[in-house]
Amino acid sequence: MTERLIIVMPTRTDGPGLWGVVEGDRVLTYGRDAPPMSSRREVVAILPGQSVRIYLHDLPNTSKRDRLRAAGFSIEDKISVSLDRVHIALSDDRVAVIDKDVLSENLTHLKEAGLSPLRAIADFEALTDLDGDVSLLDRVVTTGLTGHAMDIEWAKDGQSYSDEALLGAIGARLEKNESLNILQNGFSPKGDFQFNWKKMLPLGGLAACLGLAALVFHGAEARALKLQASDLKTQTARIYADATGQAAPSNPALAATRALKSGANDNLAFLRLSKILFSGVAQVEGLSVEQLRYQDSKNELQLRLIYPSFESAGEFEAVIRAAGGRLTTGGVREQSGRFIGEATLQEGAS
Repeated sequence: MTERLIIVMPTRTDGPGLWGVVEGDRVLTYGRDAPPMSSRREVVAILPGQSVRIYLHDLPNTSKRDRLRAAGFSIEDKISVSLDRVHIALSDDRVAVIDKDVLSENLTHLKEAGLSPLRAIADFEALTDLDGDVSLLDRVVTTGLTGHAMDIEWAKDGQSYSDEALLGAIGARLEKNESLNILQNGFSPKGDFQFNWKKMLPLGGLAACLGLAALVFHGAEARALKLQASDLKTQTARIYADATGQAAPSNPALAATRALKSGANDNLAFLRLSKILFSGVAQVEGLSVEQLRYQDSKNELQLRLIYPSFESAGEFEAVIRAAGGRLTTGGVREQSGRFIGEATLQEGAS
């Protein structure tokens, strides 16, 4: 079971919140004061249901962008504001809608407390294991996958539970890993990697872990890349040490690759390419990576870059070459005042 720090957000910013450290449905500690630092726990924010609506919906089996567009069309008549003011999140059969400003405000308060949630769940879904109307902080929650919440002044009294019981019910729901995570698209988490190291097997688990890192970075935005760049080397060293029981060398990715038995697939290519990419981005002022995909069959990163100028494309090629990579560009074009270009990054300077 995963140890989590659950933060139940109040409806009003000046109201009391609730936090608890849980493992499955077991509450280890909790309170209504300042929450503890997250350490290596998964942080989950529980959002007030007054600001979230979730609708059942069958979405087409198409690309993520088309599914998001179809979801917007399907709910446009059900909400009282324009689509550009709301954030939409999807699961296989549901659509969640929340005001962008409300979500941003909640995340800002968490950030100021030093917390970066990996998931944000509506309170009515988080309490699905409890039936009926439930009193929660400053509101009454009608539980269920498509439930709702009301300010306590406007609702009938709900069933009262202790803070520990509420947190235990939320923890049990989160352990099932079936909740609709509202932190998607532009609000996707951009904090530290959080792996369960105990489940990683030596070297084979290391490769699997780094393969998972490739999925985490799939389609990553520029801010996420820059925030995670400094942490990547530390995390890699930690993975190597956990897998081998030895202190990591200066290049743990290379050492781990050599440690794999002859003929094994090289699952660490993504990590080496990412290191080259991060090094180059850091050296070109104003350069950002808008899209990033790892093509494992070709061992290459497929990039969409935003350059500060036409000339900076050549500068970026040079720093990538110096870092041991080979950047193949497809030209730079100006679009809406931005200089955009596609490129592929492979190992081995040309």
